Amino acid sequence: MYSIPSPYSGDYTEGMWMRLTAEFDEFVRVTDNPRIAIQIGDNTRYADATPDVGRRYSGPDHRAQQDTLLRFDYLIQADDRAPDGIVIEPDAFDFTEGVIENRQGIEVNVEITSIIPAEFFDTGGFSPARRWAESREPGTHISECPVAGRPSPRVCTDELERARGRHRILPREWDGTPFTFYFSTNGMPSDMYAEAERALLVHELLAERIEEQNGYPLFEVGGFLDNSRAEYDRSCSWREPGQIVAFYGDSPQVNHGCAMWQKRIYPGLDNGSISLQTFHLLGFDYSPNDWRKTYDYWTGYWRSLRLTGVFEDFDDIGVTFEDVDALRCIFPEHP
Repeated sequence: MYSIPSPYSGDYTEGMWMRLTAEFDEFVRVTDNPRIAIQIGDNTRYADATPDVGRRYSGPDHRAQQDTLLRFDYLIQADDRAPDGIVIEPDAFDFTEGVIENRQGIEVNVEITSIIPAEFFDTGGFSPARRWAESREPGTHISECPVAGRPSPRVCTDELERARGRHRILPREWDGTPFTFYFSTNGMPSDMYAEAERALLVHELLAERIEEQNGYPLFEVGGFLDNSRAEYDRSCSWREPGQIVAFYGDSPQVNHGCAMWQKRIYPGLDNGSISLQTFHLLGFDYSPNDWRKTYDYWTGYWRSLRLTGVFEDFDDIGVTFEDVDALRCIFPEHP
């Protein structure tokens, strides 16, 4: 069990990834989609085989063992419930949609002999670190993996303080009036307008998603900003309060002090990669379990692993229930 539950709730909740890696002692390869069955309460769910592509990156240990360490992902749904933890049986591999083969192309019969779950522990103000728990027999509850599905909205604690630790301007400007998201036309190549329009559409979907869950709008989409004074700089003297402005640019950057970001939007760029730029400005930093490094607790609220870059597919805007719920605490309806 390579992933860990939410460091906020201690559970796997709606929209989070549950990731498993299966380690073999010889070269293997995947054809189509072999799966691993996971017992979550009364339901059997299936973790799909996932290729090593950008939207599903892993840590260095997986990249070094791609031929012997296969990866499987399952996205937690709203009705998933397993407070005592999930169960994985010895015969949990399912080959109805794909197979695992050895170097000679012969199908491999697989039986799970042990399960080693990951767990997190507090490091005292920085990202909780991931460590391995003791192995256990297949067919037993894995207590390190409790599942809560769609949780109740949280009681707000230090979300606003953490968001202000690095990303001050939007939390400071929030008075209950929705922000306005623009995409600047300044310096944008004429053949990129269609992709810039997609960025606007992504933010319309994101704004709808936030309002649907939290019950009030956080921002609205204003369209293209045709202002010759608008430039991606550090002074942002042209910016009006309440504006979030995106720019087209080859060098991806986020300017927290001016509530603007710059990125090259191109046809193959995931929608989630677009929405996460604005989440930076809303007070979020990387996930503590993004498999790359650790992040200070007080310099940005941790966004989910999914919003950090592990998207479901190209169209996924990347947010979990907990990402949106934290926005309610950073930007309350009645500040």
